[in-house]
Amino acid sequence: MLLEEAISQITTFWPNLFPDSKLCPMKVGIQQDMWQEVKGKGLPLARRRLSACLGSIGHHADYRALIQLGAFRYDKDGQIAGVVTQADVEDNLQRLARRNKDK
Repeated sequence: MLLEEAISQITTFWPNLFPDSKLCPMKVGIQQDMWQEVKGKGLPLARRRLSACLGSIGHHADYRALIQLGAFRYDKDGQIAGVVTQADVEDNLQRLARRNKDK
């Protein structure tokens, strides 16, 4: 799935997370929060589609570049819900290294 398509799908239901399609680090566990809202409100979004959208966003190089120590993480409503930790940065670097190795 293309990044633009994934952002568009997510902003259909959560317009404050990526205002003006601008990426930002997402809260750890955001998928569970979103799925609870989908179920609770009966939103027309399949779990598999939600997962695919968030996967496309989270694995994209533009998103990975935002994972910087101390950067704010945002919840589904666009509110600050934490910060990027050193462990997050190290995990991100490992993922990027694996990704580059596979190319």
